Amino acid sequence: MAYTTIIFEAIDAWFFDVCSFKIDLISEELSLIYRNSFGGYTINGIRLNRNQIKRIKKLSSPNIFEEFRDEKWKESKKTAYLLDGIHWNVQFTSDNGLPILTMKNYSCNYLPPPALADLVNYAIEIGKPQNKNFRLF
Repeated sequence: MAYTTIIFEAIDAWFFDVCSFKIDLISEELSLIYRNSFGGYTINGIRLNRNQIKRIKKLSSPNIFEEFRDEKWKESKKTAYLLDGIHWNVQFTSDNGLPILTMKNYSCNYLPPPALADLVNYAIEIGKPQNKNFRLF
Protein backbone atom coordinates (compact mmCIF):
# COMPACT_ATOMS: atom_id res chain seq x y z
CA MET A 1 0.00 0.00 0.00
CA ALA A 2 1.26 3.49 -0.87
CA TYR A 3 -0.24 6.94 -0.82
CA THR A 4 -0.54 8.62 -4.20
CA THR A 5 -2.36 11.84 -3.32
CA ILE A 6 -2.22 13.94 -0.17
CA ILE A 7 -4.77 16.71 0.35
CA PHE A 8 -4.38 19.08 3.29
CA GLU A 9 -6.49 22.03 4.43
CA ALA A 10 -6.13 24.35 7.41
CA ILE A 11 -8.51 27.12 8.45
CA ASP A 12 -8.15 29.56 11.32
CA ALA A 13 -10.52 30.12 14.24
CA TRP A 14 -12.61 32.49 12.06
CA PHE A 15 -12.92 29.81 9.34
CA PHE A 16 -10.69 31.60 6.83
CA ASP A 17 -8.54 29.35 4.68
CA VAL A 18 -4.96 29.63 5.94
CA CYS A 19 -3.23 26.98 3.91
CA SER A 20 -4.18 24.12 1.66
CA PHE A 21 -2.25 21.93 -0.70
CA LYS A 22 -2.50 18.88 -2.87
CA ILE A 23 0.47 16.64 -3.58
CA ASP A 24 -0.02 14.29 -6.51
CA LEU A 25 2.76 11.71 -6.38
CA ILE A 26 1.74 10.19 -9.73
CA SER A 27 2.06 13.41 -11.74
CA GLU A 28 4.76 14.65 -9.29
CA GLU A 29 3.04 18.01 -8.78
CA LEU A 30 2.20 20.25 -5.85
CA SER A 31 -0.55 22.88 -5.72
CA LEU A 32 -0.50 25.25 -2.76
CA ILE A 33 -2.69 28.06 -1.41
CA TYR A 34 -1.35 30.13 1.46
CA ARG A 35 -3.11 33.16 2.94
CA ASN A 36 -1.80 35.71 5.42
CA SER A 37 -2.52 39.31 6.47
CA PHE A 38 -0.80 40.54 3.30
CA GLY A 39 -3.02 38.47 1.02
CA GLY A 40 -0.94 35.34 0.48
CA TYR A 41 -0.53 33.49 -2.78
CA THR A 42 -1.65 30.53 -4.89
CA ILE A 43 0.72 28.36 -6.89
CA ASN A 44 -0.55 25.48 -9.02
CA GLY A 45 1.37 22.82 -10.88
CA ILE A 46 4.73 23.03 -9.10
CA ARG A 47 6.83 20.30 -10.68
CA LEU A 48 8.55 18.28 -7.95
CA ASN A 49 12.09 17.06 -8.53
CA ARG A 50 13.36 13.58 -7.59
CA ASN A 51 14.77 14.69 -4.22
CA GLN A 52 11.51 16.39 -3.27
CA ILE A 53 9.46 13.32 -4.27
CA LYS A 54 11.80 11.07 -2.31
CA ARG A 55 11.53 13.26 0.80
CA ILE A 56 7.73 13.57 0.53
CA LYS A 57 7.41 9.79 0.23
CA LYS A 58 9.63 9.40 3.28
CA LEU A 59 7.68 12.01 5.30
CA SER A 60 4.31 10.53 4.25
CA SER A 61 5.16 6.87 4.59
CA PRO A 62 2.14 4.72 5.52
CA ASN A 63 4.38 3.15 8.17
CA ILE A 64 4.42 6.53 9.93
CA PHE A 65 0.79 7.56 9.52
CA GLU A 66 -0.99 4.27 10.11
CA GLU A 67 -0.21 4.58 13.83
CA PHE A 68 -2.45 7.69 13.89
CA ARG A 69 -5.55 5.89 12.57
CA ASP A 70 -8.74 6.33 14.64
CA GLU A 71 -7.47 9.59 16.14
CA LYS A 72 -4.72 7.86 18.11
CA TRP A 73 -2.53 10.91 17.48
CA LYS A 74 -4.61 12.72 20.12
CA GLU A 75 -3.34 10.25 22.71
CA SER A 76 0.29 11.02 21.97
CA LYS A 77 2.28 12.89 24.58
CA LYS A 78 3.68 14.98 21.72
CA THR A 79 0.41 16.86 21.31
CA ALA A 80 -0.55 19.92 23.33
CA TYR A 81 -3.64 21.98 24.05
CA LEU A 82 -3.89 25.17 21.99
CA LEU A 83 -5.74 28.29 23.10
CA ASP A 84 -6.11 29.70 19.57
CA GLY A 85 -5.46 26.93 17.13
CA ILE A 86 -5.99 26.04 13.55
CA HIS A 87 -8.70 23.67 12.31
CA TRP A 88 -7.15 21.20 9.88
CA ASN A 89 -7.77 18.01 7.98
CA VAL A 90 -5.66 15.77 5.79
CA GLN A 91 -6.61 12.93 3.48
CA PHE A 92 -4.27 10.33 2.06
CA THR A 93 -5.60 8.46 -0.99
CA SER A 94 -4.39 5.41 -2.86
CA ASP A 95 -3.86 4.85 -6.57
CA ASN A 96 -7.50 3.79 -6.98
CA GLY A 97 -8.64 7.17 -5.65
CA LEU A 98 -10.15 5.87 -2.43
CA PRO A 99 -9.18 7.53 0.84
CA ILE A 100 -6.89 5.31 2.85
CA LEU A 101 -6.55 7.57 5.86
CA THR A 102 -8.30 10.77 6.94
CA MET A 103 -7.24 12.80 9.95
CA LYS A 104 -8.98 15.95 11.16
CA ASN A 105 -9.02 18.30 14.09
CA TYR A 106 -11.89 20.77 14.11
CA SER A 107 -11.82 21.40 17.84
CA CYS A 108 -8.48 23.28 17.83
CA ASN A 109 -7.55 21.37 20.98
CA TYR A 110 -4.50 19.52 19.73
CA LEU A 111 -1.39 20.17 17.74
CA PRO A 112 -1.08 17.89 14.74
CA PRO A 113 1.18 14.87 15.08
CA PRO A 114 4.82 15.89 14.53
CA ALA A 115 4.96 13.71 11.41
CA LEU A 116 2.10 15.68 9.83
CA ALA A 117 3.61 19.00 10.87
CA ASP A 118 6.88 18.00 9.15
CA LEU A 119 5.03 17.06 5.95
CA VAL A 120 2.94 20.26 5.91
CA ASN A 121 5.89 22.52 6.58
CA TYR A 122 7.95 20.79 3.88
CA ALA A 123 5.15 21.25 1.31
CA ILE A 124 4.94 24.94 2.25
CA GLU A 125 8.72 25.25 1.98
CA ILE A 126 8.63 23.87 -1.57
CA GLY A 127 5.84 26.22 -2.61
CA LYS A 128 7.03 29.44 -1.01
CA PRO A 129 8.24 32.28 -3.15
CA GLN A 130 11.93 32.68 -2.29
CA ASN A 131 11.57 29.94 0.34
CA LYS A 132 11.16 32.29 3.32
CA ASN A 133 11.15 30.77 6.79
CA PHE A 134 7.47 30.12 7.46
CA ARG A 135 5.98 27.22 9.40
CA LEU A 136 2.26 26.54 9.71
CA PHE A 137 2.55 24.42 12.87
